[in-house]
Amino acid sequence: MFKRESGILLHPTSLPGRFGVGDLGPSALRWVKLLTEAQQKLWQILPLSPVGNGFSPYHCTSSLAGNTLLLSLERLQERGYLHEEELARCAIGDGNIQPELVLAKKPALLLEAARRFIDAARGESRDGFEHFKANQADWLQDFARFEVMGWKGHGLWTTWPQDLRSRHPDALQALDRDLGEEIELSKALQFLFEEQWQSVRRLANLKHIRVIGDLPIFVSLHSADVWANQHLFRLRPDGSPDVVAGVPPDYFSESGQRWGNPLYDWNAHEAEGFRWWIRRISRSFELTDILRIDHFRGFAACWEIPAEEPTAINGHWEPSPGYALFEAVRAALGSDLPIIAEDLGIITDDVVELREHFGFPTMRVLQFSFGGEPKLLPHNYPRNCVAYTGTHDNETMVQWYESDPVTNGIATAEQVEAQRDHFRRYYSTDGSNVNWTGIHRLMAAHTDAVIYPFQDILGLGAEGRMNTPGTMGEHNWTWRFRWEQVSPHMLETLRVITRETDRNAE
Repeated sequence: MFKRESGILLHPTSLPGRFGVGDLGPSALRWVKLLTEAQQKLWQILPLSPVGNGFSPYHCTSSLAGNTLLLSLERLQERGYLHEEELARCAIGDGNIQPELVLAKKPALLLEAARRFIDAARGESRDGFEHFKANQADWLQDFARFEVMGWKGHGLWTTWPQDLRSRHPDALQALDRDLGEEIELSKALQFLFEEQWQSVRRLANLKHIRVIGDLPIFVSLHSADVWANQHLFRLRPDGSPDVVAGVPPDYFSESGQRWGNPLYDWNAHEAEGFRWWIRRISRSFELTDILRIDHFRGFAACWEIPAEEPTAINGHWEPSPGYALFEAVRAALGSDLPIIAEDLGIITDDVVELREHFGFPTMRVLQFSFGGEPKLLPHNYPRNCVAYTGTHDNETMVQWYESDPVTNGIATAEQVEAQRDHFRRYYSTDGSNVNWTGIHRLMAAHTDAVIYPFQDILGLGAEGRMNTPGTMGEHNWTWRFRWEQVSPHMLETLRVITRETDRNAE
């Protein structure tokens, strides 16, 4: 899957810009230029799906649709769908994301742009839109219905009128008739997202940069996925989940993490030949070049929590049909699936055997390497591996090294300090420039691919953390950088390290 390569983890929402959230406009193009200048070959992102609860890309309203908040207003203006005075009224600034302010301003302007697109679409534009609708028809209509119900303030789908909740054909026909104009607007926004994202991705590919996407193993209860495919999930007659997903107590939380996603009815999926999964994965490959599957261990067994339980403590492992699923995916999409298995956390032999059977690269995180197990040290990382200084769920390297040990997960202060001391001794460092030490030494490892969050290149501390797992903190998912934080010296340092460690081959 990989040559000897390296790259950067940065979600498009973290790009600078004047409209309160990163988008697919000028900053995205400038970002691809930065990757090129730094001789990076991989750009990893988080899920591109429309965000739901807490502005999290892992709690999305569809696993197949795009997040239209990423649409560039400037690029819509260039095509004549918006005016400069409208953009000026929508300007928020280039600081961290303020979700409430973004949601109060941007969606209305996007809808206006969609109306003008539909009114103006002729020739190639109209043909492209019609082709998109036909090509994505298996999910687009249901997503548009679902989204429009949200626009109309109808709340969770489990509270909708019974005939819509149960998807009675007459009710769906009435919905299409009464809200047909709004449904078409939703589809237009998805088409415009597809256009803008694919143009950014094409530019990256032209520069020999591959995009690594992210697929969460579970989907949100309040999503078009669940509403349109209720038989594939373990739900009660009223639509509420019988059991929910999470993980047992671990490094991040002594009570575990209760994610709340409904679990799959695997028998129903298997009876349909895993058709839903095949489509979901194929759609991901339409948008990205490589796919990281989050919580891969859930394909061997899921942590099943009774829905009434307030924490994840009282759960148990329930087997999953991972072999049958990925055999079906390979039969449909080809044997050489460019999939990275996120296999962090509690990993048992059956998870390792499943991953190795399909040849998927494993993951390693530098911050987890100094707890005393020699096999986890970077010189023992396997070659078929993607190694990270940290992920979107970790502290930055600077924060990991400098933060108060008492607040660092469930580890004791003594354990945290022992890990830091091990890091210093392992790399013969006094701990200064810990971010660059981590990046440089990880790049020198023999593993095929190395990824580092952009926050580690910038040398940020706690202010740069993207997410704290198991929390609904107001700072989660809101971090953005500013162009003035990027210096020529920083990029030159990264270029030199990349050349020295032979990770810049075409």
